[in-house]
Amino acid sequence: MKKLTRKAFVAWLRSKPPRRRVGWRGDPSFCPIAKFLDGPVMDVNAEQYGCDGVYRPMPKWGTTFIMDIDGGEQRYLTAGACLKALGEEVS
Repeated sequence: MKKLTRKAFVAWLRSKPPRRRVGWRGDPSFCPIAKFLDGPVMDVNAEQYGCDGVYRPMPKWGTTFIMDIDGGEQRYLTAGACLKALGEEVS
């Protein structure tokens, strides 16, 4: 399982066009962090992430990100929206 770091997640988001859909709100297997980790069946929530029964604690920035993006009207999330939620500049 890939290690979750803010730096790597931001780099992954920046590798996509800002309007590219990178995940869905409120879906533990299709949230942007799960898509970044790209495991067989990722399970992501505000407290932990993992797959196949192996879980790691969610970093504080990840918890904040998930709590910020899970409430909202738009079902899908774009790379630009995720970068904004992380306080990153969108180009």
